[in-house]
Amino acid sequence: MARFLYCLYGASGHMGPTLPVMRELLRRGHEVAVLTGPTYKKTIEDLGVIHFSPRAWNPDLKIQPLPPPRSRAGSLLLNRNTMGNIFITDAPLLAADIKNVLKDWRADVILGNEGTPGVELAASQGGHLWATHHVLMQCTLPSRDVPVFGMGNPLLRGPWGQSKMRLANAFVRITMRPLIKKWEEIRAAHGLPPKNLSYILEYMASNYLCVIPSTADFDYPRSDLPDHVHYVGPCQWDGPSGMQSWDNPFHDGRPLIYGTAGTVFNHPVFHKTLVEAVRGRPYNLFLTMGMNNDPAALGPLPPNVRAERFVPQHLLWPHVSMMVTNGSDGGVTGALVAGKPLVVAAPQGGPQPETARRCVEAGVGEIIGLHEFTPSKLRAAIETVLWSRRYHNAAEGLGSKLRAMNGPVNAATLFERLAATGRPVLRSELAREARVAPST
Repeated sequence: MARFLYCLYGASGHMGPTLPVMRELLRRGHEVAVLTGPTYKKTIEDLGVIHFSPRAWNPDLKIQPLPPPRSRAGSLLLNRNTMGNIFITDAPLLAADIKNVLKDWRADVILGNEGTPGVELAASQGGHLWATHHVLMQCTLPSRDVPVFGMGNPLLRGPWGQSKMRLANAFVRITMRPLIKKWEEIRAAHGLPPKNLSYILEYMASNYLCVIPSTADFDYPRSDLPDHVHYVGPCQWDGPSGMQSWDNPFHDGRPLIYGTAGTVFNHPVFHKTLVEAVRGRPYNLFLTMGMNNDPAALGPLPPNVRAERFVPQHLLWPHVSMMVTNGSDGGVTGALVAGKPLVVAAPQGGPQPETARRCVEAGVGEIIGLHEFTPSKLRAAIETVLWSRRYHNAAEGLGSKLRAMNGPVNAATLFERLAATGRPVLRSELAREARVAPST
């Protein structure tokens, strides 16, 4: 049996897609440990996973207090600042804590995600196997076929579109180049040679194995997808939440919209704009605001709106016709697995602009950008999606594909293979073995 060490920030978007895989690895008899802060200590230990507390690294992500930026360029700068001021700055501290853990607890594979470059630092220094368990629904590596990840630029086709996309990609790379310089300096200070890669997110992705908790049908198509990148299907956490059921507060039979801005970028401007967008309309809204927001701050609500801090999403889906979100991957994954269409409104930080674009490309929703986030435009987008059967059909089709995949089982199998072979886990190799297997 193998030992797997996860290194994770203590936020639901980082923990949620990994906990089901930890549970599956444990079921198969492996040992699993997590290096993270106290927020998820009980959840982890209740699973039977070992919890290691960091000494230097602080993995508790703070709630985003700022109002959303007003453009895609603003989103890119927000991403650059988040990555530079948090993830890259934290990386040497995380690497030091990983080394401390490994002194007493030998790990066969170290697991991180897009926000834990310290895993690459520690693994490269110590010669350890490591894998990237992406928490995002899309591949973040650059490609000649798609926009560079980070700004939410649309996929453009044809010669003119390709030329525009190349210019936009150059802008993104130039904007993010200071992060590469900063990261190469950190690597050099730790005795590591330069990699000279073209985009910062390449440094965060393992060359052994990258697992994406989604389907390629949702991501942009690319002809140059690296052979060690695998779409395994959604990995949704359905552990105990303290709520066993939810009673729909509306009894008029009208369509119900579920609105949420997730747990980090949930500024009240999102909630207030959404409430005004649906005021007096012939459908209902149930809004969750996050534990850091008080529903009372919204003031008197119209009869067709209710708001709470938090309700587990899986309790809501049987009642919901569609979702309005700012593009958090946990919310979008939940909606799509349930076969519900979306409006992605004011996507701002992290992967949100990218997730929003893929919703449009897949035909499961519409975007209201940061620069057009007003009640009237949001209302128009909601009613376009709510009353058009094509969005519902597309979401139901994608949902059936996602439900047919078993993300935790698929991911655990790939991690087992890496631990057993010590070599990159390649799609081409797995396909070849599958072709040969029936005749042996």
